[in-house]
Amino acid sequence: MGLLKLNILLLLFLYMGAAWCGGPPVSQCDHVDAGAIRWDAWHEDDSTVAQYIESSLGSQRWLERWPFFFTNLSGDLDFNETLAGVIPAENALAQGAGIDYWAFVFYGGASPMGRALSIYLQDNATKPKFALILSAGRMSESVAGESLIQEAVVLMRDKSYLRDATQSPIVFVMLTGSVEEKDWMARQIRAITSLKEKVKNAGDKSPNFVVMAFNPTYASLVADQVNTSLISSYASHGAQDGGSYQDLAQGAEGFWERQASTGKGVVPIVMTGWDPRPRSDKPPPWDKKPPIKEVHYQHGKPEQIAAHAGKAIEWAKQKPGGQCLILIYAWNEFDEGGWLAPTVGEGLSRLRALTDVLKINY
Repeated sequence: MGLLKLNILLLLFLYMGAAWCGGPPVSQCDHVDAGAIRWDAWHEDDSTVAQYIESSLGSQRWLERWPFFFTNLSGDLDFNETLAGVIPAENALAQGAGIDYWAFVFYGGASPMGRALSIYLQDNATKPKFALILSAGRMSESVAGESLIQEAVVLMRDKSYLRDATQSPIVFVMLTGSVEEKDWMARQIRAITSLKEKVKNAGDKSPNFVVMAFNPTYASLVADQVNTSLISSYASHGAQDGGSYQDLAQGAEGFWERQASTGKGVVPIVMTGWDPRPRSDKPPPWDKKPPIKEVHYQHGKPEQIAAHAGKAIEWAKQKPGGQCLILIYAWNEFDEGGWLAPTVGEGLSRLRALTDVLKINY
């Protein structure tokens, strides 16, 4: 534990020593808020998800992408970001890099996946704001969905919650299924509408929803039904197995244009990578589909990832109706291939490169 605290302090010392400079914005946006997705499965190995990650990512083959908070005491490998000091260190690193908000994938406070958010809320230091990514399908469940919605309503009242220029809370809602599944789509729409009504009944402003789907048409149709103009996606990747990072980034940039062609405002998704081979080698127990060979892309250099983020910022400035937001996949999807957090193989290099882009955005 002492070594872990020393590592965290050293990371902060090295990182905060970077010199930052910037200039005034040159667009309709005073500032483009940059967010990073958090999938917080990195907790004590008392859940199926955490146990799975340790078995899949724990191979020495994937050593270079192990997160900085890993421990290996007497051969017992743990990826536990809930250890004392880790989340506050991540808050400080993200804040220093110019990340404006976390987008927490929210499963509810009772889930081990919610522990990182709880620790984040207890951190009283200067930190990024936060928003929720809610599964519309999970919200539609009769009992668990109602509890999830009620928790979300309370969290939106937190002083650190992300709000738009009109002070409406920004909420990301993720769709599953497809346009063809009409009943399932209607069920998810009802769940989103229920959340909206409960937020308003609690005395808050109506949420500004960002509808997330891999199919822009699907996202646009649901956005119309829930009276929002914003769409996005959790990630974007093509089918070019073994393709370069530039192939991945250019594919995502083309995806932004396809989203914009629906007429909706777009929160462009920035891809830090896509390489889910640890999951392909050992399929997740929660994935009910037959095992398939996942495509992967070569890892990008830090400066390439930063340049892709810079393009997203400029694109968001030029496109009307996008609320001046971008969303980065991801802070900590280590086993799926998208991360910004320091790792064994790259240390702080991705954050350092990103700083040069995000700080100029101020």
